[in-house]
Amino acid sequence: MSGDWQQGLLSAALVGTQRRPAPDVPAGWPAQPSGRAEERLLDTAALWQLARRVGQRPQPAEPVAPAPAETLPPAPPAADELLGLLLHQPPVRRELAVRLLVDWLHLCAAAGRVPAPPRLPALLDLARRDPPVRTALAAVGSSRLRWLAGHRPGWVLSPPTGGRSDTTTAEEWATLGREEREAVLRRRCPLDPAGAVALVGSTWDTDPARDRLAVLEALDRDLHPAATDLLERALDDASVGVRRQARAMLDRLPGSPRAARMAARLAALLRVERPRGMGRLLGGAVRVRVERPDEPDAAARRDGVEDPPTGSRTDAWLRTLVAASPLAVWDAVDDDPAVVWQAVEEDAVRAGIVAAVTAQRDGRWATALWPLVGEVPRAWLPLAPVELRQQYVLAWVAGQRTGYTVGAGPVLAAVPGPWDERFSRALLRALGRARPDSFDLPLGLLADRLHPGVDDALADLGAAKPRLTAVAQLRQHLSVRTSVREAFR
Repeated sequence: MSGDWQQGLLSAALVGTQRRPAPDVPAGWPAQPSGRAEERLLDTAALWQLARRVGQRPQPAEPVAPAPAETLPPAPPAADELLGLLLHQPPVRRELAVRLLVDWLHLCAAAGRVPAPPRLPALLDLARRDPPVRTALAAVGSSRLRWLAGHRPGWVLSPPTGGRSDTTTAEEWATLGREEREAVLRRRCPLDPAGAVALVGSTWDTDPARDRLAVLEALDRDLHPAATDLLERALDDASVGVRRQARAMLDRLPGSPRAARMAARLAALLRVERPRGMGRLLGGAVRVRVERPDEPDAAARRDGVEDPPTGSRTDAWLRTLVAASPLAVWDAVDDDPAVVWQAVEEDAVRAGIVAAVTAQRDGRWATALWPLVGEVPRAWLPLAPVELRQQYVLAWVAGQRTGYTVGAGPVLAAVPGPWDERFSRALLRALGRARPDSFDLPLGLLADRLHPGVDDALADLGAAKPRLTAVAQLRQHLSVRTSVREAFR
């Protein structure tokens, strides 16, 4: 009978109740009469589903030990209420709601509190999808949370990436594809750079050129001096792409043999002129005269001193020599980078110095040359003090007067958060003066870093119609974030 009942329900649902009415329920079963065929079908289907569940046979299972008692107090009632709101009725879009949940969990752990037991399943479900929530949840010291996480597959508390180094052997490495090798290097390079380089070297001679290039690019993400010998070896590679990648990586390693060779070539071209006598007493400036380099020999070309596609060959050679030499080579002129910059007047030399500072990521040089270079490379932002980064960002925003949308996120991200109120207001004023369609506002970044006391400035920013929705979401996020923090005080 149950099979006929189920088949009748499926047929009525597929062809429609006008052509085939819902089947009658079995005799003796409760049924709610209805005047509409559609409602009768739904009522009958609900009854069938209930009967199906009730009729399932219980499966034998081992008894489950009861949950341990919590050793920490629960979160305050106001904080618990906000957690329920974020889990079940978030007042902001999902991207921002996840940030608020992570903030809630960090504050809960710092306060020595735990979420209320009814909230734990929803938190564990969310942690399956969102690694930031999973990581934050792992820091909460709830005994019941850990007990509950062990009773369903996929409920995990550990961060998605562990702290142990990859253990891939050379034999296993030889069998892996390109993408698998890149994944191995991403795991291994930060913790065992020498081991990562050894794996790459174990198959270097037999790997195709595009695989050699791919592993070099993977090593470049966490470049370590342990790669020096492999990169020196790659200077003789048959592939032009591999050779260029190796040279670019060696530019970032001022302690390499190639850097020493380039420094020796450069030093032979420099002549330092220091003021003497009255000139010295009157504060005369040091000058650096630079000779034009000769035609590069085979060894210099191996190190990357090549002819340019266009323009002056000697300028290109000189710039390459400077860019690939350690910045310490200029200590012979002065230990102040600003003095060195003023001492050299060759454009090619100055361009090479800028490239060297960028490649070697030297914060002292970047800070000293910041007001002197004219247009500061964006790559210098992570190298400079926060004050200079703020100045750069505000000037960059003020300079955007184009009629097309640009992504401001990568530039704003250079200023670490949380931002103080002064910079937050200055940034919002600058954004407000720009055309409404000039910036794709990075809501997540602004939500994380804006000072909570700038709601009035945000209201002014959202006055332009294209920004209304985004700014409303941002204001709501900051309001809830403030409430969460007050709830844990």
